[in-house]
Amino acid sequence: MRPTSTELLESIAQALEDQVLPVVQDKWGASTLRSAMQLLRHLALRVALEPRFLAADNDDVRRVLTLAHERLAQLGESDLAATAAAVLTSPPVDPLDVVAADALNETYLRVIDTIVAARDRLRPLDAPPTIHQLLVDYLQRRLGRERGMFLPVFLSPPF
Repeated sequence: MRPTSTELLESIAQALEDQVLPVVQDKWGASTLRSAMQLLRHLALRVALEPRFLAADNDDVRRVLTLAHERLAQLGESDLAATAAAVLTSPPVDPLDVVAADALNETYLRVIDTIVAARDRLRPLDAPPTIHQLLVDYLQRRLGRERGMFLPVFLSPPF
């Protein structure tokens, strides 16, 4: 389909830069416009990358939660283990359905947040810190996946 979503977003940002920004006299207005252009460029990158990102992240976080569930059960942390087990019963989603994949990802991340919030309680039980390391490694991989959506666009000053 032409123009693609990426092409539309990029052309809107470029038109704002070429035609609107030069005539904006107000400094605050110009700053706001540059921020909006930067966000449009971010979206132009994100549109193409988001389905793959969510598919990879959902697979990764599901593996992490499976391992965390097993370890939590070994430690006798039945409430946290049950929370992890409950989300693992979620049916898979079509990776091209970005809305469903994002909703599933948010569900997984809420469980990750719940486990992270229990870190002080888990620390003395989980030796060596298996769950902690699983989560740290996962979050580092997630940041690596997200990098491509942010660095090219957000390296320049927003205003």
